[in-house]
Amino acid sequence: SSECGSCYSCSDTCRSGTKGGVSCSGNYVSTRISSTECGSGCYECRYNTDCNVTSKSCSYGCASTNSCGKCTSCKSAPPPPANPWVIWVEPVGNSRACDLCGHRSYCGSAYNTKYVVTYKKEIYCKNTSTGEKKHICSQNGYQDYSQKWDTSSACDPTSYTVNTTGYSAGSCNSDGSVSCDWY
Repeated sequence: SSECGSCYSCSDTCRSGTKGGVSCSGNYVSTRISSTECGSGCYECRYNTDCNVTSKSCSYGCASTNSCGKCTSCKSAPPPPANPWVIWVEPVGNSRACDLCGHRSYCGSAYNTKYVVTYKKEIYCKNTSTGEKKHICSQNGYQDYSQKWDTSSACDPTSYTVNTTGYSAGSCNSDGSVSCDWY
C-alpha cells in the first residue's frame, strides 16, 4: 500500500476469448470481442459474413474482392480496337498515256488545248494490322502538269516517271469498304 492507502492493479485476463488474437481457418476470422481491464484485446474466431456474398461473374475479369475472396465488382469492357482499314492508293507505272490538260487551276491557258501525260491509280482498302488489301476501283486520268505539248503526237508519255510508291489517303469503313473517289 502507499502512504495514503491501498494500491490496486488491473486484471489483464480475458473473461472470454484469447488475449492478443487467435489463429482461425476456413471461413472464420479472428475478431476482437472485448478487452481486459488493462486494455489488451480479447479475440475469438467468428464466421466471416463476407463469405455469404455471391461472387460476381465477370466477362472481363474481377476488379475487387472482399475479405473472403468473393468478387464484388467487375472490370469494365476494354475500348473497341481502332479501325485498321485505311484507303491505300497505288499509282500504276506502266499506265502512262496522253490527254488534254483537264484541270482549269493547273492548266491555265492550256486547259483543253494542250496535252499532258496521264496515268492510272489503283484504290484499295488496306488492313494495317494484317496487310490484307481489298481492291475498290481503278481510276484513270491522273495528270502530270509539269510539261505540256501542243499536239497529242508530240506528247511523250515516257517523259514522266510515275512514282509507284503506295500511300495512305484516309480511313476506310471498319468493314474494309469505301466509296470510290479521287485520291
